[in-house]
Amino acid sequence: MSCPTYSVVPGAPNSVQATFGPPNNQLTITGTSLLDGFGSMAGSILLVCGNNTSINLRLISWTDREIVTILPDSRPCIPDQQNNYHIQVRKSSGELCPPIPISISDSIISQPIDLERLAHLMYIDPQLPSPPPPGQPELPEPIFAKLVAPNISGVVFTDQLGNTLPVYSDLHAFERPITEGTSPASHEPLSPIVSDLLPVTVVKVEISWSANRDDGTPAEFLVKPNLSAPRDANTQVADVVFLFKPHVVELTRDNLRTAPLQRRQIHIKVRLSVDNILTTGWIDDLPFVEVLIPSLQIPTVLALYQGINLQQSVLILVPSSSPFESVAGLRFFLERLNSIVYTLKEIGSFASFLLGLDSLVNALPSVGGSNYVVTDDILLDDISFEPGATWEDRVSSILFIGPQGKWVHCQNKSHNDEEGSFIITIGEEYHVIVPTLRANPLHPVDRIFINHQPTDDDPGEHSYLFDDTLSTIIFSPPIPARPYVDIVGPRSIRLDHPHGVIQEYRINYENLEDPISIAWSSNGSVINPASKITNISFFNTGTWLVQVDVTDINRVHVQNHIDVIVEVAPLGCLRIPPICCTHPSSPVCGPRMKP
Repeated sequence: MSCPTYSVVPGAPNSVQATFGPPNNQLTITGTSLLDGFGSMAGSILLVCGNNTSINLRLISWTDREIVTILPDSRPCIPDQQNNYHIQVRKSSGELCPPIPISISDSIISQPIDLERLAHLMYIDPQLPSPPPPGQPELPEPIFAKLVAPNISGVVFTDQLGNTLPVYSDLHAFERPITEGTSPASHEPLSPIVSDLLPVTVVKVEISWSANRDDGTPAEFLVKPNLSAPRDANTQVADVVFLFKPHVVELTRDNLRTAPLQRRQIHIKVRLSVDNILTTGWIDDLPFVEVLIPSLQIPTVLALYQGINLQQSVLILVPSSSPFESVAGLRFFLERLNSIVYTLKEIGSFASFLLGLDSLVNALPSVGGSNYVVTDDILLDDISFEPGATWEDRVSSILFIGPQGKWVHCQNKSHNDEEGSFIITIGEEYHVIVPTLRANPLHPVDRIFINHQPTDDDPGEHSYLFDDTLSTIIFSPPIPARPYVDIVGPRSIRLDHPHGVIQEYRINYENLEDPISIAWSSNGSVINPASKITNISFFNTGTWLVQVDVTDINRVHVQNHIDVIVEVAPLGCLRIPPICCTHPSSPVCGPRMKP
């Protein structure tokens, strides 16, 4: 007898998709003369896989027109290249009837995953910048961050673009299956292997990054998938880079290491789904990450050029408060600053600053030691231009960089405005370029104030009132000191007995507005961590860290720390610090430190 004509539902085209496991795992095969000796002991229904293997399906019921069978609870083999399986009737005679293709998906209802619980096992992993080179200030570098998912057997996390999320492995992180109704108490660990999940479940994670100040107000920032990506690039990915608009201060010797820090919080919210059937809402209560953003410290530098448009020989002047005593030190720092400002070019006015900074960095290699002067009040007649000539009456264009509000006073006569003078004041672009002193009026007009207009003693076709006439340069005082906290207390301690020692530490602070909040921390034991005066216990010898964080009413935050050396002094030696007992020639052992 020939094979009957038959059909299969669900799973056939234009019908509900079949599933391994409920709800659509029961197949109905309909046709005519199906039985032809068919039964529990004769004939069978086969599931044909993509690798040419087949599996006998369990029968539920059968008549001459309808056979009901059931699919396995999980995917037993792979589908074909079209992602289909086939159902095939085997007659009692052993004859195989033509296979019928059907589409079968994994069940997501028999073992639903607790997606919200999975989301709360994710966290933000930030990559903080490395410490600056010795003697260099900390600068606001990019903050890289990534969303990390738990490493659970049978679960693959992807972002909206299909990229696999990085995972973490913690043998004590899991103890129970991540399925609904089995969420343990928060203190109970979960199993690292979830055996009753589907063989492979893909969890799609929609991601939204954000950032704010520690008081919850929005922070000015830019988030990108990488530093070279355009501003409007898709950021719904697990790996991103944050660029925060920094606070800008003047770089001086006094604040080289103590410029204020800004607290910023990186947040993420996620929405998880499986096959677009199971889904969560936006989950926005994942732990945030707090980062400290250093101020952008800009040195004050005035470049005077012999030619117009910043051409020909150049003289570099810096105020006496500058931390750079040589052009080499300044060049090294400005190259580093240039790379930082380049990453910030899409925020605020830093793109404009980059123009002036590039011009200065390009000019520095040609500057010799004699063309670099550190002083607040400069007589150009005292600076050699060439043998037998000085820089007086040589300047035709100017480049001035520094923090907003910094100014420089330029005079045609030594310490006298009568023959003409002007003041250049830096704005939010952090630089001013005067392309030519042959212009009248000088440009840019919004950054130059003519203090005294000179008289043209030789009027004619060209009237260059400030070109080749400058004699004196006077820098404004340093921008007022920024917030600062100092730790006052012993940094070297003699341990007299084996039970440890307690020492008192207090803070001195400047330019912070009361009331302030204080947080002492140490690898010793801090007795009163929120007080201006604290006591810290040190239990044995070694180097101990003492740190204080201070935040004022305006949420300005500063931090400082010291290393405390605890030593056991040799018997009979009373010198402080104790190292002077065994190494009296040490630099810390001054002449007044006597036994």
